[in-house]
Amino acid sequence: IVETNHGFICANAGIDKSNVGEGNVISLLPLDSDNEAEKIRISLQNLTKKKIAVLISDSFGRSFRLGAVGVALGVSGISPILDKRGSKDLYGRELQSTIIGQIDNLTSAAQLIMGETDEGLPVVIVRGYEYSIMEKSSINKILRKSEIDLFREKRKKRNFKTILKSRRSYKSEFIDKEISIKLIEDCIDVARWAPSAHNGQFWRYIIIEKGKIRESLIKKMNSKLKEDLIQEGKSDKHVFKKKNKTRNQFLNSPYLILLCMDSHDLKTNSDSARDFNEYIMGVQSISASATYLLLAFENLGVSACWYCAPLFAKQIIKDVLKLPSSFVPMAFFTVGYSTKTTQKPYRKELKEIIFKISKKD
Repeated sequence: IVETNHGFICANAGIDKSNVGEGNVISLLPLDSDNEAEKIRISLQNLTKKKIAVLISDSFGRSFRLGAVGVALGVSGISPILDKRGSKDLYGRELQSTIIGQIDNLTSAAQLIMGETDEGLPVVIVRGYEYSIMEKSSINKILRKSEIDLFREKRKKRNFKTILKSRRSYKSEFIDKEISIKLIEDCIDVARWAPSAHNGQFWRYIIIEKGKIRESLIKKMNSKLKEDLIQEGKSDKHVFKKKNKTRNQFLNSPYLILLCMDSHDLKTNSDSARDFNEYIMGVQSISASATYLLLAFENLGVSACWYCAPLFAKQIIKDVLKLPSSFVPMAFFTVGYSTKTTQKPYRKELKEIIFKISKKD
């Protein structure tokens, strides 16, 4: 069950295999049914010199009722609806909400004549129905807005506890599906509401799209990673595997987000020990914002992973991205739509992480 770009709610996305020929042939809904109806109407009017209306229809299944009925997909020359609000009923009561979907009624009647199997009747002429010619009409007029549609199922909000427990660090490939920058910005908007020391809000988010800048950055970071691993005495096999794994993740994710701490906003004191603690408080604040960000992505069905690689290449990142001197690179987030499900990770038992101090102590 999908909502198409036209605004139609239909089964199988409106894709049909019946009456379209042999083999693997399917029919799709017209891209612009109103435009197609308009072209047919103008052509027929020029040919017949008659004022007519044209409806393009298809058979749709219905919620809670068996049997398909004809519904209008496109319209030209007639209003999609008849608004009877304000009219009187048989007993003189004023109608408050009566709106007649006249084009759906007409197409439903025509569908009985056209048939659904091998009748082969693609066109039905309806005579005797009184209506007013409307030169500019649109199928959109008959579509009920979602915010006032009582029949539309509201998106079920996931339980907050479920969101917390179902979040995973996604480290596999992403599918080739565009993710909107608006979604990224909306999630960062949530992340900015995280708690922070002194309400300092030290987080700064840099959204890095695919391109030469990202490629140059990752190349230089990988070179440093290789040097660091060699100095640690890691094997060539380990270096190769580690370098390529992170490289592919950072290069191929639809978006790469860099989280920095702006040290300019950290509180300064007269002694170094307190300044160090203020720095730690800033890191704690950054971590809270990062957690909010990951949960915001999870809530929207977007996969992400938090990487600490920027901590080991701060100066490279600042140089390549030309960041302000006060920006301290803290974390990367790869963001996109996943190709697979990530297994639930091991978690310590609750008794292993809770320590109680009793009143007797």
